[in-house]
Amino acid sequence: MNKNKLQKEVPVIALAFVGDAVFDTYIRTMLINKGKFKPSLLHKRASSFSKASAQSKAYLNIRKILEAEEEEIAKRGRNAKTNTMAKNASVADYKNATALETLIGYLHLTDQNERINLIMDKIVSEIEK
Repeated sequence: MNKNKLQKEVPVIALAFVGDAVFDTYIRTMLINKGKFKPSLLHKRASSFSKASAQSKAYLNIRKILEAEEEEIAKRGRNAKTNTMAKNASVADYKNATALETLIGYLHLTDQNERINLIMDKIVSEIEK
């Protein structure tokens, strides 16, 4: 999708919606590639990456490598008004997680897969420390 059209016409929350799915798919694929196969363990491990507090921490860790355009997209996601909140997350964690999901959704919809892989690899390495 054209970057300008995407920025002007697609609501930020829609970008976060797509980003959430891309993030989860990346994490699940990574776990399978590492040889984690038991369904109960897969779910537990995937959830440890996908919960709002983990995504918030991940977002804060990658901010220093973001380009100006990426920062702007993430900032729009962080500041978006939503009608829902995560059950077990602070407002700050939820907003940061939404920023990360918005960024990932934007990168996915603009076919910037190498950039997604770079960012996700950094996120995974930080979380696994």
